[in-house]
Amino acid sequence: MDFKENNPKLIWRWRIKSKTRKDLYHIVEVYSNGDMRCSCEAHTWDNPCWHLNKVKKFLNQLVDNINKKYGK
Repeated sequence: MDFKENNPKLIWRWRIKSKTRKDLYHIVEVYSNGDMRCSCEAHTWDNPCWHLNKVKKFLNQLVDNINKKYGK
């Protein structure tokens, strides 16, 4: 896996339904350098958004499960 910070690779992309707009989805992308981006308005203004927090919570739980199964 390539972890060059000057050329991060897209690792995962999530589509998360908006809480406030019925038919709108936001896209959260996770890159190889640890950067995360969201397509929502809050994130484009450099404010934290719940979409990123939802993905971070999922990833933390995934890492915990992997560590439990395979060790650290």
